[in-house]
Parts: sequence; C-alpha cells; structure tokens
Amino acid sequence: MGFHSGSRDATAKAAFLAAVLALSALALWMVWPAFRPGRIINLDAPRHLLRAFVMTNQFLPSGHVDGLSPWWYLGAQLFLFQSYGYFFLIGITSIVLSGWAHVATLHQIFKFYYVLPILLLPGVTALLARRLGIARRGAAAAALASLIFTSPLGYGVQGMFGIGLLLQGAGVVCFALAWPEFLAVLVDRSRAPWRAVLMVAAVVICHFISGAYTLGAAGLAAAWLALTTRSLRPLMRYALVTSLVLLIAGHSLFPSVELHSMSGQGVGWGTERDRFWRLLAGTLFGARELALPAIAAAAWAVFRGNRMLSISAMLFFTTALAGGANEQPWMPAPLESIIQLLLRPRALPYAALLQAVFAGLAADRVLAVIESAAAKYVDLPRYRWWALAAPAVFAVMLLAGRDELNYQRRFVKTESELSRRDHTVYLKLVEWLRSNVHPPAIVAVPRTLLPQSAVGARSVISFLNLDTGLYTFQGDQAELTRASRHSGRVDLDRLDKGLSRNAGILRAAGVSYVILSDRDLRQRLADVPELEQVFEYDQSSHRRGSTKHGRRHDDRHVRRHGTRQDHEDDEDEKSVGVAVYRLRGGGEWLRGPGLHAESLEKLPEHLSWNVTVEGTSGVRPATAALNWHPNWTARVDGVATRTRMTPSRRVQFDIPAGKSRVTLDFVRTTREKVWNALSLATFVAVLVLWWRDTRARRGRTATASLPEEMS
Repeated sequence: MGFHSGSRDATAKAAFLAAVLALSALALWMVWPAFRPGRIINLDAPRHLLRAFVMTNQFLPSGHVDGLSPWWYLGAQLFLFQSYGYFFLIGITSIVLSGWAHVATLHQIFKFYYVLPILLLPGVTALLARRLGIARRGAAAAALASLIFTSPLGYGVQGMFGIGLLLQGAGVVCFALAWPEFLAVLVDRSRAPWRAVLMVAAVVICHFISGAYTLGAAGLAAAWLALTTRSLRPLMRYALVTSLVLLIAGHSLFPSVELHSMSGQGVGWGTERDRFWRLLAGTLFGARELALPAIAAAAWAVFRGNRMLSISAMLFFTTALAGGANEQPWMPAPLESIIQLLLRPRALPYAALLQAVFAGLAADRVLAVIESAAAKYVDLPRYRWWALAAPAVFAVMLLAGRDELNYQRRFVKTESELSRRDHTVYLKLVEWLRSNVHPPAIVAVPRTLLPQSAVGARSVISFLNLDTGLYTFQGDQAELTRASRHSGRVDLDRLDKGLSRNAGILRAAGVSYVILSDRDLRQRLADVPELEQVFEYDQSSHRRGSTKHGRRHDDRHVRRHGTRQDHEDDEDEKSVGVAVYRLRGGGEWLRGPGLHAESLEKLPEHLSWNVTVEGTSGVRPATAALNWHPNWTARVDGVATRTRMTPSRRVQFDIPAGKSRVTLDFVRTTREKVWNALSLATFVAVLVLWWRDTRARRGRTATASLPEEMS
C-alpha cells in the first residue's frame, strides 16, 4: 500500500515538474524575439545596458559596486532605486566569461539576464503557491496564470519589454522567493530567521523598491499577527529580520541617499484613479475570465485559507487598494507621499503576481468540486481524476489567455525591427561623432532628438553613450539628481530662446557640441555667433536628389497618389534630420577668470590638469564641470584645498596665480568604509548562523530516523 502511495506521489511530482518546465518553454517562446539581431529596444533597456556597461568596465575593475559616472549627468550617482545587485551579476558574468568584456560581448550577456526573470517567473510562482499551501495542480495553474496576466507597470512581458522595467521584473521574482520565507518566520516561532534575512537582503540589493515593499508587507503581517495572537513575538522577530537586512544592505542604501539621487520626479509616477475598480472588474491585468475567479479565490482565502494564505490574500487586496489609485482626498499628506513613492503604481506588479497565485487556487478549487461531484457516480482513484480533469482546466485557462500571450509577445523588439530609413539618420550621426568628437567630450542632446522609428526608444542618449563613448549633458534619468534642476534651465528644444544665457550655462557644464534635430530650430540657429554648425544630415535633401535620377518611377507614383509637389511635401513632413553644432568657447572641464587648463587626464573618479593662472599673486576661483558632492577632494601641486558648491551645484575651489598641477579625486569617506565593513560583517555572521542552524537541524533529523532504519 505504501509502495503504491509513494509511486503515485512520485508520479504527481514528475507531472508537476513537467508542467512547470513546459510553462518555462512557453515563457521562452514569448521572449524569443529578443534574440533577434541588435539590442533590445524600449524606453529603459538602453539605460539598463549602459548601467551594466559602467558596472563591468568602471565600477568592478575599480573595486567597488557603485559610484559616480559622467554618463548620468556629469557625475550623478548611478544606483539607489536602480539597485546595483542585478548589474553586479551581469558584470561578474561578463568578466568571468570574457575577461574585460567589451560592449558586443556584454550585449549578449545582458540579453540573457534581460529575459531571465520571464523564464523564471512560472517556476517561482509555482513555488510561491506551494509554500503558501496550495496543492501541486493549483500551483501549476498559478504558473500558467503568471504568464497570462500582465501590466505595463512592471509585471510580465509587457512591463519588462514595453517600458523596459527590467529590475521591477527581477524584483517580482525575488519577492516570490522571499515573501513566503519571511512570512514563515513570523508565523512559526520555531523557525530560524537567518535564511529569510539573506533572501530579503538580496531583494533589497537587487531592487530597492521590491525590498522596501517586502519589508512593508511583512511589517503589516507582523502587526496583524501580533493583534490576533496578542503577542509581541511577531513584531520582535520582524524587527530582528529587518534590522539585519538593513545592516547587510546599508553599504548600498545610505551612501546612495547621501548622493541625493531620490529627489527627482521619476521615482513616483502614474495618475490613474480607477485601477482598483478595474482590478475588481478583472480587467487590470487582463484575462478577465481568469482574473475574476482569482479575486473570488482570494476573498475565500481571507476567511478559509491557512494563515499564510490568508495573510497573502489580505496583502493582495491591500496592495491593489493602496497602489491602484492616486490622490485620495481623505489621506494625510505625509502618508500620501510615502505611498506615492513606494506603492503608486510600483506595487501593482506584486498584486499581479498574487493574483496569479489565487488564479491557481481557484483552479484547484474547481478541480476539487469536479472531483467531489464525479465521485458520486464513478469510483476512480483521486490521482486519476487529477490526470483527467487537470489538463482540461489548464486547456481552458490557456484558451482564455491566448490573446494575452500573443499580445505580450509583440512588445519584445530589437534594433532589427527599426525603420531603415529613419535609423539611417542615427547611424550617420554616430559615424560622424566617432570620427570627429572623442571622449571625454560632453555633448548636449535633447531627449526627443529622434523619433521612435529611428532608435526604437526615447533613451537615444544612452545609445549615444554606448556607441560613441561620449558624455552627455542631461543624460538619461538625470531627473533623479538634484543638479538636474539647474540643467533643466536649458530647454534644448527651444535653445534659441535666450540663446546667450543658454550658451553660458552649457559652457559652464563643459559642453563642447550641441546636437539638434528640429528643422525649424536648426533654421533659426543659422549663423548665430554662439554656435557653429559642423555636421548636418537631412533625409529630405537626399530624397530630392534621388528624385532627379528616378523620375520615371516617381511619375508612376504621382499618377497613383497625387501631384509631385504634394508627394515631396509629405515626404519632407515625415523626414528626419540631425545637425551638430560646436559651442564656441565650450569644451572646458575647468573654467575660471584668467585660468587656462591643459592636458586633461581623466580616469574613473579622477581628473587632473596643467593649469596656468594669470597674475603674480592671489588666488582665483576655478569651477569644474562636475556635480557637487562633498567627497570630491581638490589638490594643487599635491596640497589639499577646500572645495565648495556653486549656486548651480558645481565643484569649485581656489587656485593660486602661476602654473600648477591640479587634481580632483572622488575619495571614499570613513563613514562609507564603516558601512561597507558593517555590511560585510553582518552578512558573514548571518551566513555562519544559517549554516550552523542547517547543520544542527540535519543532525536532529538523522538522529530521529536512526531507530527506524535499524529496525
């Protein structure tokens, strides 16, 4: 009897594993277009690729995992909400596989890590469902639902390939692994907390927002358990885990906060008010036929599920309510700000994940009802009912989500799908810049330089950084820095409005060249004293030239579509062009009255010049084209000199008259080194405690099973 029971259980495990693997194959089919030639294109993917490049080529070789990079607005800090952990994995993999990886090799590794969260999503969803107490058949159904549900706000293929929220997708996977572990520590008094500490710390380091959400959700769960059990133990265990997590992740969090990279408007976004109602209607994450049963199953779980499942169901509804609508008039302003930062709408991907889990629970309940009803008429073993009914239920789910799966796959695009006509403009620009402008030159580029069909994304700035190695004024996501408030005083799309003032701001930022595409603006900037046009490529002129040599073909086109003049006007309206202007008096990384700087030497977080200051005595102020941070240390002929912040948040210091060697170094503070040591010590201590606890538990298990084996 035991043999047959064990055999059936082994068969059920094998079937469950086969189902998860099949769904992973379905996930691979959904993201397969990403492996077409060229880089992945969407709003954020080029920015993530640039982050991976900086991690691989600047940070890791320098012995640290974050810092300053001029690609993000002349020295803006790179990580906080975009935590470094995932880019650390990409960088380490690149170095291990190909030495000091160049962009081409890194690009392929980046693609693998970009699709990895989608490939893992079915498996981790099934594991989450199992850890919350759902049967294998329900967990397999949850894995299928995890691919069907989607959201542009960071969940599924649409979220990761539509906008490009790579880290949000990775954070969802991490949350699926860490949430049941943390919850088990709060529910089970005998459970050691060490593994939960390590897993939640990994979430924080991989994606700060996912980590903050995990800690916040666990805090609510701990408070609920404390109220229902009338015991402070859940809160005490929560405080222990949270404290250790923050100590481990503190080496990344606190220096980042000091760099003020969380001040911008790009952190919280989204203003829709009806998301919660759309969730209740089953339309927020698509596949209404699956969403409504999932919501019903979550409501059932609140009252009838086990403790972990019940808490997760309450979290599902709470997250959807708090993260699904904005600007509630009844909410206090401080609470509104916190929720805007952490939940609206960035928490909705976790609601989508939990909805998939409860879709699996709904499928499991349906199968249980079918089994119970059929047992009255036909006497079949339970596992046979599972084998007969489960594939039918899965087929219905797949049929209900078929359109969603096809819809999501359309978001996966690479450069191979760009319009050749428009993309030519970008390629011509890159070719000219590579030949005529060399690092560390700084160029000013508007974010709307080229249309979507030309580069596949609005983050053309990151593509230019990668393809030319040049630094950019107003780099992608510069809005996450305080200094962006001053750079925003220059609207490159209206550069001619107050041109003298704008040119002065650009010179102070060390800008050498300005790149523009708007045709009317280019015409207004003709022959202005501040700018000299040095390159132009306009498709309309090339089309007019080709018309002379292809008149017979065009005549046929004109007879079919209208007059030749109308046709040319339409083509000019759709054409794309670009021009490069040299900023007269620009290109100086160090400026000041009577100051001449030569022989710029630039290394990561280090600059040096040979400087001549007119006069025979006194000192002159020198301003560097770098964002202010107190860690910048200036030396004149090896002697340290005090730095200060200018009104435009630049680094300024005094240089004496005459000739001298001036250096600027970004020096790590004692406080940062203390945080690094404290994080490392905490990590090692927790790792040792986890190892000892695991070893002791295995010893107890072996001792308990010894008499049975001897008998």
